[in-house]
Amino acid sequence: MQLSRTLGGCCNLVNGKEFPTNSIILYLDNKTVLVCTNFHQSRKKPLQVHCYIPTEKKWVITFLKGDYKEIMWDYYRKCERKRRGRKENYTQMMRHDRRHKSGGGGSRIYNETVTDYECAKNPLHDFRRVYN
Repeated sequence: MQLSRTLGGCCNLVNGKEFPTNSIILYLDNKTVLVCTNFHQSRKKPLQVHCYIPTEKKWVITFLKGDYKEIMWDYYRKCERKRRGRKENYTQMMRHDRRHKSGGGGSRIYNETVTDYECAKNPLHDFRRVYN
C-alpha cells in the first residue's frame, strides 16, 4: 500500500484519468487505485472516491468506509497542515515603490471630442503613426 498526492501542474494523470491538484491517491497491493478529490465534508460520512479496477481497466465512482477511509483522511490532514503552515512576511513584501495613477483608458474620438489622450505627455499613444 502506498499513499501520495497530486502536485501542482497542468496535468495530473493517474492511469489515463486527470485529477485536480492535492488529490489523495492510495495504491493498493492488488494494483487497485483509490483517488479522493473532495475532503470538504464530515469525517463520519463515507468518502466518495474514484476507483480504478485493473482487471476491467476502467474507473468507477464509489463510497469508501473503514480503514482505507481513515488512512486517506489522516494523510490528507498531515498534508494540509504542511500546506497551511507557511507564514509569509507581508510587511517585507510591501516594501517597494508605489506607482501613482496615470491617465485612464479614455474613450473613442467622435467629432473633435476631447479625451484624456490629448492631455497625456504622449498624445495618441495607442494609435499607429502614419506620416503622409
